[in-house]
Amino acid sequence: MTETGTRRRPTEGLGVDAMLAEIRRRELKALPDGADGPLAAIPTGELVAAVLDEQKVVYGVDDRRDLFEVTDPAVQRDADAVVALLRESHVRENGDGTCTIVAQRFADAEGLCAGERFGDQPVAAFCSGVLVAPDVVATAGHCLDDTTVGSTRFVFGFRMATATSAPGTVPSRDVYRGAALLGRALTGDGADWALVRLDRAVTDHAVAPVRRAGRIADHQAVHVIGHPSGLPAKFAPGATVRDNGPADFFVADLDTYGGNSGSPVYNATSHEVEGLLVRGETDFVDTGGCRVSLVCPTSGCRGEDVTRAPVFAALLSGLGGAQPLLTRGSRGPEVTAWQSLLNRVQDPDVAVDGIFGQATQRATRQFQRASGLTADGVVGPDTRAAMAQLLGLPKAPSSGELPDGFVRALTAVLAPVLPLLSAAAQEPVDAEALRALGRQLGGVVATLLRVLATQHSSPAP
Repeated sequence: MTETGTRRRPTEGLGVDAMLAEIRRRELKALPDGADGPLAAIPTGELVAAVLDEQKVVYGVDDRRDLFEVTDPAVQRDADAVVALLRESHVRENGDGTCTIVAQRFADAEGLCAGERFGDQPVAAFCSGVLVAPDVVATAGHCLDDTTVGSTRFVFGFRMATATSAPGTVPSRDVYRGAALLGRALTGDGADWALVRLDRAVTDHAVAPVRRAGRIADHQAVHVIGHPSGLPAKFAPGATVRDNGPADFFVADLDTYGGNSGSPVYNATSHEVEGLLVRGETDFVDTGGCRVSLVCPTSGCRGEDVTRAPVFAALLSGLGGAQPLLTRGSRGPEVTAWQSLLNRVQDPDVAVDGIFGQATQRATRQFQRASGLTADGVVGPDTRAAMAQLLGLPKAPSSGELPDGFVRALTAVLAPVLPLLSAAAQEPVDAEALRALGRQLGGVVATLLRVLATQHSSPAP
């Protein structure tokens, strides 16, 4: 009894970290109440109730939000690249341009206690991913392998429209099939990632910018967007890097659950993908009749592991051959060159800014229709070839002949020159001579690059 005559609770003064550790120990080892340890005499349900009370008072731990609640346009752009991974059996084609998502009510699927957040929402996804190239998704390595990639469906736009409007169907154009596993790593205490080529290029969603080198700063603010427990997409801000020491991953205090595996973790300042969520704490604990979630408080628990983006980003530079696919969201000198060429052959002009936005996509589709191509807004080999034929430009060397890096560098250097050459080539005076000059220039450069490639690959004396 205390001095006021009130009975002291068994959990009073124990500390939330100690209680959490005991709960997780029991959950992981399937230990019954009273098995062993200093807190063994306290029932699990009582420990859970005490932790939840303490978290509500001190931490305010669960920052997850539905995307319809998010007003920041930068975060919405981040979310546009996020994709849900579903089993083939959970996506049914309706034959009318839509697909039905086969889902369960969250509370029923997990046996949740009353009042658990998002309990009435549907769950369908088993992992999350992010679009890192026009036809490539990055996700966690433990989410799929060679035997399951073909039966996995990648669904964009699985999100709540309002608090009560659940996504029962999605447009068929937002559903993709895994076509090939391009690379994968899975180690228990290190890198965990996979790159999947989709059955076709994604044209209605932006490619996420990905860190290619270096590492995130200590204590940098980050946020995660994905499908916790298979739910419609959630945005979880308010996290920071806690441990930046490991070579292949870093640790952050993210509010994540199973289903978040493969979710992109964004730098909250630059909105660049810093990595993929791959490992974390126990999601739910059994209170003796139903389950509750225990989100890791800011000051305690181990945190969540995030595979660093540069670990897998090196493979991205080689995707798409010597000249990469360009689609909405692409950036860089290749986009600048393409915009310049578009402006030579049609109106209205697009801004030559190196950003493949809506105007560039619209102009690309216009050019493709005029050229008798599929108007998907993606700049690939056929679209480039049509442009080269129209302008009389030198044919680009194939990726099998030259290293990818040399061709990229050449594209950047010649981007301002090629449109001028093509414009001059259409003048009535000496047009044929100028066309010949253009072809000769292409041959000279190609020969030079072959020499450089040979020297680059030769062993040092």
